[in-house]
Amino acid sequence: MSNIIRLGFLTGGVSFEHEFTLKSLNYLVDNIYSYHSNIIKIKKIYYISKDNDLYVYTPKWFQNIITSAFLIEKGEKFDIKYLAKILLEDRLFIFSLLQGLYGEDGHIQALSYLYQIPGNLDNVLSAAVASNKWVQSTVANSSCQQYLKHIKTEIVHTNSSPQFDKILSKFKGANCILKPNSLGGSIMVKSFEKLSVDLLKRYLKDIKYFDKSFLIQERIFGQEIACCCLIDKQKIRLLPILKVNKEGALMDFKEKYKKNKYKWEFYEPQQEIQERLEIICKKINDILQFNTFCRFDFIIRNNDIFLLEVNNIPGIYEKSLFNRSLKKAGLNVSDLIFLTYKNWYLACKQNRLISKKIKMWKTN
Repeated sequence: MSNIIRLGFLTGGVSFEHEFTLKSLNYLVDNIYSYHSNIIKIKKIYYISKDNDLYVYTPKWFQNIITSAFLIEKGEKFDIKYLAKILLEDRLFIFSLLQGLYGEDGHIQALSYLYQIPGNLDNVLSAAVASNKWVQSTVANSSCQQYLKHIKTEIVHTNSSPQFDKILSKFKGANCILKPNSLGGSIMVKSFEKLSVDLLKRYLKDIKYFDKSFLIQERIFGQEIACCCLIDKQKIRLLPILKVNKEGALMDFKEKYKKNKYKWEFYEPQQEIQERLEIICKKINDILQFNTFCRFDFIIRNNDIFLLEVNNIPGIYEKSLFNRSLKKAGLNVSDLIFLTYKNWYLACKQNRLISKKIKMWKTN
């Protein structure tokens, strides 16, 4: 394993989370140049614009904040269809910061897996499942029945003719959450004390241009927590847990990124809750096999644990939940790159061993 990591960042993308990937990029670049520039060499930045064009920037030095305008001006433009070819030819270790549509939903992961591109993009299954809240909740609830409480949920496909009257009878008298099935960042998440057919039709009309389906969920009032995790050789480790400082708060897009009405603070659950959280995260990771890092969002109510969602590639900018948990554990984002590189190297050795055994089996 080389002592020097020749690194390429993949950032931008066509999703709602475009700007957050740039925030993560700037924080990582600053951290690397401040502390680890002798070990991690940033050779290229691959920027995908909101128009789905590819710009490749070869950095000489970084003095100012890296913006989309800067990368478009200074980068060399390519058709996005050449992305895999360029990544293969450059022979760098690719650390993807892409989120949302075409970033953490299995598309870019499948491309990377097909062409064996070194980096943090090798697991198609975990990305595809984590981008579909309905599927991830089905996987989690079926594998963790003993430890998780099920949230009453209904999926509505935007290209169908849903029977809203039948759906309403299922949620009669319940506070409910409406949210997109695949969009991240708590975008278009809404809470309602009472549902109606007209309300559901309006939400369907608003969301059909952004997602193929949405979820109707019973709203669970309790303590929302975030469990950031590291995976080292497929063994999952929970970092210090964070909680919202007000129980029952709805962390929609405005609350998370604009209003800052509610704050996140560190949280030490009871030992029994901690142990159950560790079991849940381990069981889900055993099935989905996340690549190096992920985040689980839960609600705790009267010692019951409810899974909200799993985030396959959480943001890692300065004030992000994941970075705060890393720092609390005495780590930094460069450690995340080192661990990702180590996991990739060990996976390559394992794959070579498997290939060798397959060849021996065929010979015999």
